[in-house]
Amino acid sequence: MANKQTVLILIGKSRNGKTTLLNVLQDPEHVPKSLSLFSSTKSIEEKNMNGMIIIDTPGLCDINHTSSKEKRLTDNEILKQVSNKFQEYSDPKKYKIVVLYIFSINGGILTQDKESLKKYHEILYKKQDNIKYSFVLSHCENFDEEQRNELKQQLSNDRVIKEYINKHEYKVHFSGAMNEDYYTLKNNEDALSFYLEMVNECRADLLNFMQN
Repeated sequence: MANKQTVLILIGKSRNGKTTLLNVLQDPEHVPKSLSLFSSTKSIEEKNMNGMIIIDTPGLCDINHTSSKEKRLTDNEILKQVSNKFQEYSDPKKYKIVVLYIFSINGGILTQDKESLKKYHEILYKKQDNIKYSFVLSHCENFDEEQRNELKQQLSNDRVIKEYINKHEYKVHFSGAMNEDYYTLKNNEDALSFYLEMVNECRADLLNFMQN
């Protein structure tokens, strides 16, 4: 039988770094666009990346999906569309599904994040060999392995999150991205190398999880 095609579903509150993570998976030196008040993902986006199907989603539980001039999808509309995509690729003989819940280390894990996680878990969780789940802490490019392990332990001790890790076998990974400021460190090449090394470590670990 031919290898199963991987379907990657990116979940998380608006501006937690879902689209940036996707770009970094393609190019570890990707530099995100300047910060915006509003999410760059306005609807369910499906794309192909090196043979992998990507489902990028707008955030839930967030009033700032779009600017006031743009019509936003309701949470129920987003959930329905994501559920439909999940069902479309649920055949275990053809597809391997990886669901990534993105949390931003910058703002911490808020009530909105946990509310979004609960809603998505209800429609996306199935205990099948072809489906696996992971939390991803974004904006971790300046954390070394020891610091990341400490963050992982903190996440595992959270009263809500630990149930998903212990009971439903969610894993924990990290992501980071370069930014324009790092490339101004002309007199500190060691710092620039460190950030790029951390980005690549996070990226390699996550790709290994997705591919195996």
